[in-house]
Amino acid sequence: PPYTNSLELLECLELETPDSLHYILEEWLKGLILFRCRIREVTCEELDDGSYRVDVFYSADKIEADELGDEKVIELHDYIDFGVFGADHEILYLERKLLTSGTGRITVTVAETPLLAGIDPYLLLLDMNPEDNVMKIVIAGK
Repeated sequence: PPYTNSLELLECLELETPDSLHYILEEWLKGLILFRCRIREVTCEELDDGSYRVDVFYSADKIEADELGDEKVIELHDYIDFGVFGADHEILYLERKLLTSGTGRITVTVAETPLLAGIDPYLLLLDMNPEDNVMKIVIAGK
């Protein structure tokens, strides 16, 4: 029987993928794209209503590598998972956020005690240093 191959899969994906997302096929399946997402600092404050405001300061870059291993930083303008987690890694907040190159800040409010915050916390991207994608949260005054 005839067997399919990865080129046929890519052709099917290209036909079904909206034009606005074709860059993902190019980058993830045809090229080598690496990410450098890093949590730089996390601050957290308990609010009067018992909820918690979490501020996450991050840096993020996107790197294109060629077949010789030469790397160049390219524009990052991608939706990347951002999460805040509680006891037993319970998801308190998980949403894709549009991140751009450089540094930034994400602020969210969660109802329960947060313990960890992370960018690409499930490591779906090829990150150059995945250990710095997640950081423990210290609540101010506790």
